[in-house]
Amino acid sequence: DVFNVKKPFAGKSVLLCGDLYQLPPIFKDPIYKVPILKKDPNNGNENKKRESHDRPSLMDELYGFELWRSFQMAELTEVMRQRDDIHFVDLLNQIRVGELDDEKEELLKSRFISKDSPNYPADVTHIFAENKPVDAYNLKKLNELSTEMHLITAQDEVPKHLTSSDMKFIESAKARETGGLARVLELKVGARILISKNIDI
Repeated sequence: DVFNVKKPFAGKSVLLCGDLYQLPPIFKDPIYKVPILKKDPNNGNENKKRESHDRPSLMDELYGFELWRSFQMAELTEVMRQRDDIHFVDLLNQIRVGELDDEKEELLKSRFISKDSPNYPADVTHIFAENKPVDAYNLKKLNELSTEMHLITAQDEVPKHLTSSDMKFIESAKARETGGLARVLELKVGARILISKNIDI
């Protein structure tokens, strides 16, 4: 719409980088999966009516799938960052397909550091599998700071035509459904912050 061009992506070249072995979308279908019309159990007809806050519409799915088909894939086969460490490259490749041999498993175990160890690197970035331990760890690190806690409450703007059910969904939405933005953000001066998305402020 911005460029007033009907071609996909306004005719601009788009480069996507990623690993097809990465985890699939949470509770969603990959964009390259062929969309399927589901039958309405009540009348046997194809059910085209979906809630606005539910899965994308069929047309959105079809359009996304067609856009995906317009891409041409180029496979990169050589690891450049760790090319001088063959053993580590082999380890990464085995993890990628979920098949670790005994040697690589022992290598990973040798790198394990207990939280009680005097060499535990408490100041490095920690990675968790779920949001709950992330929130608990972040709050713990905030409480270790002596500066004042600031609570920043989100100020949301919504279109006037939204229904009450839409509003209830928005009000109860988790951070993972709002682009990672929390309803209330707790911060302190001196805290380390990671911004994972571009935000206009």
